[in-house]
Amino acid sequence: MFVILTLIVLVAAFNIASTLIMMVMQKTKDIAILKAMGATDRSIRKIFIFKGMVIGCVGTLTGMCLGFLGCFLLKRYKFIELPEMCIILRLFR
Repeated sequence: MFVILTLIVLVAAFNIASTLIMMVMQKTKDIAILKAMGATDRSIRKIFIFKGMVIGCVGTLTGMCLGFLGCFLLKRYKFIELPEMCIILRLFR
């Protein structure tokens, strides 16, 4: 399970990074207009960093909500049988 979750997180991280890179590549004309209006490289960088943080936070919160919903449904309806981990499950009961 740890390996599977790690791979899912890595794919999500690469997806966010590629989305931001593609967004910058598509916005080169807009960036040129901002620079012509007097925006500094630092202010443009702040815009993209903020946008990346928003995308990451929304994705994280959505993933957490869906994960908790999945765990709740799995615990309530038992539609997938998972082997119990004795020590860890005893701590949470």
